[in-house]
Formats: sequence, structure tokens, C-alpha cells
Amino acid sequence: MTDGVIASGINVSIGGREIIHNADIEIAMGEITILIGPNGAGKSTLMKALLGLIECGGGSVTFDAQPKQNITPTQLAVQIGYLGQNTKPEWNMNVEDLVSLGRLPHQELGISSKSQDQAAINEALGALEIQHLRKRKIEAISGGELALVLLARVLAGKPKYIFADEPLNHLDVAHQIQLIKALQVFCKNGGAVFAIVHDLTMAARLGNKFALMANGKIVANGDRQVLNTQNLSEIFGVEIATAKFNGQTIFVPK
Repeated sequence: MTDGVIASGINVSIGGREIIHNADIEIAMGEITILIGPNGAGKSTLMKALLGLIECGGGSVTFDAQPKQNITPTQLAVQIGYLGQNTKPEWNMNVEDLVSLGRLPHQELGISSKSQDQAAINEALGALEIQHLRKRKIEAISGGELALVLLARVLAGKPKYIFADEPLNHLDVAHQIQLIKALQVFCKNGGAVFAIVHDLTMAARLGNKFALMANGKIVANGDRQVLNTQNLSEIFGVEIATAKFNGQTIFVPK
């Protein structure tokens, strides 16, 4: 593919210990790729390596066929929105001001106007149905509401790619569904999502493509057939059964 992210032979060592070994992954436009694996498998490390937040000891990463090392950090920030784990703002600003931070890379490159910035902010708040929180302070909203605000900040940046590390963690069911729908709409509009998700049932509901990771290696990748009980039982070390309910696959450890 021309557009999209291709990572080949990624190796990462930290403190002399190999964390990621020869990992290959592709992130295609219009798709949600979910990375699944047990704690300590190296999922977050791999995501950070793709973003350049951790140095790779080997391998290559391209964005739209362009080597990552040829893209400046600000240019990369325009293309990518990143939702890290347990992110909490350092300042008690209001919601609209926090969402507006997603426009900073565009402003640094001089490729947006104030009216374009405001339109993008309004659109992002509307996409997550949180316009009513616009003037609320961060400390006055719930954790679930904050998760939606942080995604709105990402959407305000109009990225091509969203990288999300456990975006559904600690959210109630209503907020999980709201966030899933927003990511799905983002992809339907031509974007691409790469997300780490621990809840297998929600992962299956959210994703189009899946990569399974264990002990620093990608052990399987592809469409929904990857999420079979044999693969999942092997990587998690417990027997996992599946059931169907209202057309949705449910995963249950035995």
C-alpha cells in the first residue's frame, strides 16, 4: 500500500533487555487495527517505537511510504493523534482550551487560520457530543468525560492516524460505546486507527484488523479469524471460550 503505516523488523531493547523482537505490522487507511496481548507483551513499547517516542534498535517504519526519520516531529504531529495511557492534564484549564491544544502543530507550521482552528474544535466537540462541557474545568468533569475530551483534542488536530493505548480502560459502558463510535466514524471518513485494547469483546467490536502479541513478538495478524480460541488461549495462557449474542462475539475465560 502507498498510504498507511508499514513497520518491518522492529527491535527494541531497554536496559540491555530485548523488549520487541522482529515485529512487523501494517496500519491501513480506513481500518481500525487492534493490538492484543497479555500484560508485559511489549504492546505499549511497540506503539511508542512506531511513533518515535522510543528508539528502535533495528527495523524500519514508513508513513505513506516516507521513512519516519525523514519526517519532522511537527509534521508527524500533524499526521498523528496520540492517546497515551492514564493521561491527565497538568493544568486545570477548561475543556475547550484543552481541545484547542490539538491545533498547535498546525499553528507551528502556519497551515491553519483562527477560523479553521475554531471550526475544528467545534467539530471535535460535536463528534463526541460534549459541547455542553465546553466551559467546564477539567477538575469538574468525570474520568469518562475526560477520556472523551482527550479524544476530542486528538480529533481537533485533523490527523490521518490515531494511535490509542488502552482508550477504553476505566470507562463505563456508555462512554466506551461513545468512544468506539467516534473512532469508527473517523475511519469511515478515511482515517486509520491503531489501538491497544485489553477487553477482547470490545476489541472485536471495535476492530477490523487484529495483531496478537506475546513475549515481544507478533504471533498472528489479520482479520477477525485471528481472534480464535486457540490463538487467544495460547497468548494469554488460559482457556478462552466464545459465544454469540445479538450478532456480537463475546469472549469468556474458563
